[in-house]
Amino acid sequence: MVGAAYSGGAYLADSTGKITLIEDLKEESIYLVEKINDNIYYNTTSNGTLMKLNLSTKEKVSLNLDQVYDTLPSPDGKQMLILQANGSKNTMLVYDLESGEKITVTEGAELNGVSWSPDQRRISYSLKEDVNNTTVSSLYVYDMLTGKSTQIAVDTQNISTSWSPSGERLAYTEWDGIQYNSSIIYFK
Repeated sequence: MVGAAYSGGAYLADSTGKITLIEDLKEESIYLVEKINDNIYYNTTSNGTLMKLNLSTKEKVSLNLDQVYDTLPSPDGKQMLILQANGSKNTMLVYDLESGEKITVTEGAELNGVSWSPDQRRISYSLKEDVNNTTVSSLYVYDMLTGKSTQIAVDTQNISTSWSPSGERLAYTEWDGIQYNSSIIYFK
């Protein structure tokens, strides 16, 4: 497990509870940090550029992705969803950790409810868009095999999503400010 410290730097914790400072990041003002295999992916509060620190070689490199505000590793640890804020537009990318290849999944005014299916075939997300001077928020599922997104719920607010272990069902909960509503979507 890895986490950022409010006072600066980042720490690793193991299953015994031992906490260790990551020496190569101790002077950094870390905002976001993720450990995947032998690499630490992080950004700082100064510019939001996503960086990679190899824990074996101690090499730090920029991934040339700015204004990153969230990352979600894939279940197999070979890819990562990257969420970027670019002014009034947010972007979600699939980033291949080995090749550096980037695929843009979507862009819109606001993204939330983002999650990978356990089989890594699908990605769910809620997207708020401005359509004809009206703000519309909808739930989508992106299919990694086809490269296409499908709208599965419209006029949604404050979405959280959760996949079944098989990846064949998606449950989502929505908070409208008064009550929670839940639904389950089945995929074939």
